[in-house]
Amino acid sequence: MEIAQFQAAAVAWVDRNGGYWTPAENVTRLVEEVGEIARHVNAQAGRKRLTPDAEPAAAEIGDALFVLALLAHQLLQFHR
Repeated sequence: MEIAQFQAAAVAWVDRNGGYWTPAENVTRLVEEVGEIARHVNAQAGRKRLTPDAEPAAAEIGDALFVLALLAHQLLQFHR
């Protein structure tokens, strides 16, 4: 899948499911997702344990990419 296709799919999902968060909220969500990715990195390095309910690393990376695609869409719309 090309990046533009991924972004279009993310935008379509948001449109079907209630609309956008603000860019500031999306940045906050992105930071949260990156923190969850960091937990996985720390767990692999043996420095921290994952909680039993932790999502797989691939899911956290997917969440971060999803939010980043939405943020990019918002910022490109803003700067046109």
